[in-house]
Amino acid sequence: MADGLSAAEVLAFAEMYPDALPAGGLLASVGWRRRSQPGWANGLSAVDWWWEVSRLLAAGKVRSGRLLLLEAARREFPANPIFAAAAEDEGRPGPAVWNVPPRLARFVGREDQLSELAGKLAAGSVVSVVALAGMGGVGKTALAVEYAWRHGEAFDVVWWVSAEQVDQVPEQLGALGEALGLAVGAEPAAVVAELRRRGRRWLLVFDNAEELAAVAPFRPADGRGRVLVTSRRAGWDGLGATVEVPTLARSESVALLAGRGVSVDPQVADRVAGLLGDLALAVEQAAAFCAQTRTPLAEFADLLAVRLDDVIGLGEVAERAGETVATLWDLSTERLATVSPAAVELLELLALCAPEPVPLDLFEGRANLLGGGPLSVAAGDRVGWLEAVGALVGYSLAGRDASTVVVHRLVAAATRRRTGQARQAQALAVLLGLLRADLPGEIKNTPENWPRWGMLLPHVRAVVARVDDPAGTAASAGSEPAAAAGDLSWLCDRTATYLQVHGQAGEALPLFQRALAIDEAVYGPDHPEVTAGLSNLAGALRDLGRAGEALPLVRRALAIDEAVYGPDHPEVASHLNNLAVALRTLGRAGEALPLAQRALAIDEAVYGPDHPVIATALNNLAVALRTLGRAGEALPLAQRALAIDEAVYGPDHPEVAAGLNNLAGALRTLGQVGEALPLFRRALAIAEAVYGPDHPVIATALNNLAVALQDLGRAAEALPLAQRALAIAEAVYGPDHPEVAAGLNNLAGALRTLGRVGQALPLAQRALAIAEAVYGPDHPVIATALNNLAAVLKDLGRAGEALPLFRRALAIDEAVYGPDHPEVAAGLNSLAAVLQDLGRGAEALPLARRALAIDETVYGPDHPEVASRLNNLAGALRTLGRVGEALPLAQRALAVAEAVYGPDHPNCQMIRGNLAACDAAATGGSEL
Repeated sequence: MADGLSAAEVLAFAEMYPDALPAGGLLASVGWRRRSQPGWANGLSAVDWWWEVSRLLAAGKVRSGRLLLLEAARREFPANPIFAAAAEDEGRPGPAVWNVPPRLARFVGREDQLSELAGKLAAGSVVSVVALAGMGGVGKTALAVEYAWRHGEAFDVVWWVSAEQVDQVPEQLGALGEALGLAVGAEPAAVVAELRRRGRRWLLVFDNAEELAAVAPFRPADGRGRVLVTSRRAGWDGLGATVEVPTLARSESVALLAGRGVSVDPQVADRVAGLLGDLALAVEQAAAFCAQTRTPLAEFADLLAVRLDDVIGLGEVAERAGETVATLWDLSTERLATVSPAAVELLELLALCAPEPVPLDLFEGRANLLGGGPLSVAAGDRVGWLEAVGALVGYSLAGRDASTVVVHRLVAAATRRRTGQARQAQALAVLLGLLRADLPGEIKNTPENWPRWGMLLPHVRAVVARVDDPAGTAASAGSEPAAAAGDLSWLCDRTATYLQVHGQAGEALPLFQRALAIDEAVYGPDHPEVTAGLSNLAGALRDLGRAGEALPLVRRALAIDEAVYGPDHPEVASHLNNLAVALRTLGRAGEALPLAQRALAIDEAVYGPDHPVIATALNNLAVALRTLGRAGEALPLAQRALAIDEAVYGPDHPEVAAGLNNLAGALRTLGQVGEALPLFRRALAIAEAVYGPDHPVIATALNNLAVALQDLGRAAEALPLAQRALAIAEAVYGPDHPEVAAGLNNLAGALRTLGRVGQALPLAQRALAIAEAVYGPDHPVIATALNNLAAVLKDLGRAGEALPLFRRALAIDEAVYGPDHPEVAAGLNSLAAVLQDLGRGAEALPLARRALAIDETVYGPDHPEVASRLNNLAGALRTLGRVGEALPLAQRALAVAEAVYGPDHPNCQMIRGNLAACDAAATGGSEL
């Protein structure tokens, strides 16, 4: 490390050189360029300024800078004792001949590369030529400068050659000859021969060398010389060794930002570094711009995120005067264009993609889609293609592995910046065609197609974001604009579908909206091409809890296709199913049922009985029937749907998991929870294998399994499942989605069953608030949330608060389902129970009787819900002193419950308590 100034020396310099003019002149006299000297900011004292000079000297800003300054100051002020005494110090020994550029004021990190470089260039090493290779702006030159300053003592001669322009190398080596005492104009060979003749230890640094031929003649042959090369080109291993210089580590990028005097929030700095791809020059440039303009780093980060192509031209680094990231690769691209125009075309395409690796087989074999230029020719020939990709990599404008190629985000930005709008439009059209040709159109229920979509997804999103939508009047279907727009619409729609299938409906929504708008612009509003977009957009809205907005879109799609195809077309059946689902989601299952029935009839007529489309229609109809309290009719439909899907897809397909959940739901509704449980477990296992652990489909499966376990009295097992389901839903949808409300209700139910009612209360309250915000006041989901909250309040001894909630829930269910639905029976039962708690048994009794009558009619005499109703009616009768009537009801309730659940279920224990109380009352004993 170089020496800085002592405190006494700082004070002496501040006294004798108190302002910018004399101080700057002194620094300039020892080779410190004025533009890289510290600035005299407002209010900065001379002492502070000289302390900054000291810090930079210690960092090696000017070689032997302290001694040179003291000597220059002593010549000007020979009587000053500080200058006279300090200048007598001996500097450290160093090369006798030296022209290395000044050390960076702030060199950060790179210790691994420095250590590797020092090892390869050490005395005794068999390697005499080492190349620092990497992309432009990565910091190769700074690394070479730092190495020279750290290890200069190992050499007698260290000479720096700017090798980018080959014809200027001889002149620079001639200057070395002059420094060695040779005549002016000595040839390079003579200079190297003189170094060997004198037995000097020498290091030649060829900075920014482009051609091996420019360096090869100087390869040392005497064991005492070393050559260090910095280059963007690959292929230096033929001369010696190569040290690859990567982008900065993130911590180094953040440190570099902080070291430039920028006020740094670590998170903001991390974001800036990421947006700049940790490219050393770009980070320095950003820090310089913010320091020079006083722009907050957070504001600069926001600009980078949305205006990267423009922002890369802002700022200037003192050590790279006149060069910015915007111009850094211009020369490489110009040279590449003369060697391989196809490589330049490929670079222009890659620059419009995302920064992630692009699979090379996106282009291979698709010469007909590449525009008819040099790249099209190269892609049609294996050797030509390898040469094009190799040239791009060889100029460090891209990197590659066996199957992918990647362009740094700033190389891409600079390429876009210099590519004209017309050429960009052509390149984007090519990419749209390539991506559409490559990507599979089937996404739902085809997990085998997901890996390719996952790989290309960032590139599809980047490309479609850069393409303008078609505007104006509709084009004819066969025209070129319609074809280009068709690629764009298809990619928007399929990308949205992939995102939706993977639980990202919020991100899918604007892409579905855009696809629909494009189709409407191209085909007009009433064309059948528009109906798929309407249906898909409606599906995303429904997934987001916005079924009310989805409904008119589905109705419009149905009307278009009925007008075009007639009433019995399979497209019409598809829209009928979608409309039925939307209506059911809105609590209008009665309206949904005939639509689902009509859809099934059309599909069976078109496809026959065993097509997977039939399974979908059967499942939709089964859910509608179950929602209407007709689970007995739903069961065979769900069984048939599952059998079709297993025959078509095999046992482990996501469509099979959906069918398992549907069948298990029907069985649970029918009181056959023991049979439903393994189906719910199997559905969860399939979904986790297909989607991974954090998909919203997993949350649904977890909730289903948790509710079944609660039914079986295994609330302790249900609790962690409900907790996990809620966490997934909140992570995917945010805090205010109806799926979150469902998860809150399930979790509250498990906690309540476990006696943790205080913890359940805020969950039930939050679930109701979400449901009311999404559905309004009169939806059946509101009734469920009201009942859950009221039950928690009742358990907390707050029956007076629970009563109006139970009444409101019952009114909603009766309005939605009519007077004889099992949901109405559940509401009657709950209301009767809270009236009993309030001592109003006479009011409770008719409600309990009516609840029992409904469930016996719907489920038959041996359903667990019937056992619950019998027990509650027995309790009401006992409270009214009518024990004789109560006792046989309680006995029957216990028999049904034990047959369904076994003797140890909590429900059986509760019924036994009621039966014992009836027995005690009948015999005149005390009630238990």
